[in-house]
Amino acid sequence: MMIMIHIFLVFVLILTQSLSKRLHILTCETRKSKALSYWTITATAIKEDNNHKVLINNLCHDKVWNGHGSLIMKITVVKEYLIKLKYSNSNGSDGNDDDIILFTDGGDSYFNTLSASSIINTYYNIIHSSSSSSNSSSSGSVASGTGSGSASIVTSGELTCWLGHICTLQEANLIYPTTTTTITNTTARYMNSGSYIGTVNDLISFLAGKSNMMI
Repeated sequence: MMIMIHIFLVFVLILTQSLSKRLHILTCETRKSKALSYWTITATAIKEDNNHKVLINNLCHDKVWNGHGSLIMKITVVKEYLIKLKYSNSNGSDGNDDDIILFTDGGDSYFNTLSASSIINTYYNIIHSSSSSSNSSSSGSVASGTGSGSASIVTSGELTCWLGHICTLQEANLIYPTTTTTITNTTARYMNSGSYIGTVNDLISFLAGKSNMMI
């Protein structure tokens, strides 16, 4: 009986959290390419269902790629977007904190779902699974917490630091502290494959830390 009640309460919590959300699908792509066209077409095809509103934005459409500095730009433009979103209400309140932000690369990514609900529900299922079992993690994604004791951000992951480079132990410990057991127990532990999803408030804190590490 207790197990059934627990499952029911988790189901109600996920259902309640996923209702009437705004989903922002973002990228930072400076190149006008066929790959970006695929990203745009498949993102635009995602339907607004169950009162979920979908907003699509290439935050770097008017910018120029400039080597390493542009890697920081990919974080900066998202942070600026999130801060504007957070305080966009005329009364200055935090009414958009719970909007869902999905960021992906625009040059080599496309979407294989037509439903905003499927993205939002999958996100909540992952973070609730991570909260209930800290040792369970998928091979292609990493659940990350922001200090509250439970995961609130989901990122895609890869097997190496970046293309063509395998992390040394020193590099790995610098970027990913060994205290983060969810990451160390994940096969694809390196969060460099270009995709992440979370709420506005959590991502502001998350990206602030990442940009400080890169400077």
